[in-house]
Amino acid sequence: MQVTEQSGTREHVMSSALEMFAVRGFRGTSTRAIADHAGVSQPVVHYHFRSKAALFEEVLEKSVDAWVAQVEEILGSGVASPTEVLRQTGAAVLDQSKANRLLRSLGAEDDQRLVASARSKLTAAMARVGAAIAPPGHSPGPVLFAYLTALSEVAAMGDDEKAVYGFTEDSMLEEGVAMVLRYLGIGE
Repeated sequence: MQVTEQSGTREHVMSSALEMFAVRGFRGTSTRAIADHAGVSQPVVHYHFRSKAALFEEVLEKSVDAWVAQVEEILGSGVASPTEVLRQTGAAVLDQSKANRLLRSLGAEDDQRLVASARSKLTAAMARVGAAIAPPGHSPGPVLFAYLTALSEVAAMGDDEKAVYGFTEDSMLEEGVAMVLRYLGIGE
């Protein structure tokens, strides 16, 4: 197997793992199920990843890194309006729906070591968003966290579940933006 083939297989296994973990959670997903979904043998999964936990950790890390990169791009694009920063950041959360389901699948009993690095990166990115939107002397911390967490939960829901609660991603995005702006006393 050539290097590019190996890295392609590794990425394919990670993509399949993201799908499986997002649907079945960490505990409900076996490396055999990931291998079957990826169309490779189980030894191939173990060749690329030393354990299911290592695979999960890498998939989670990659997903979080993708969201953080989107946030950094938004903040570096020169968008000055707090409303637009919140909308675009919220849209980035919604774009990462599989990663959101992955995070949602974790229970309190799951190994917190698996999520420590991801949680740290998410917290740092949220702090940067907060610094970009808050007027001097204000901290949007709790309400910004609630907004982004709520969007993450919405993104992780299926269409049927959203219909039960009677909202759409767009309505949650707009309501969340308005909530954060009200909390900060910003009228746009």
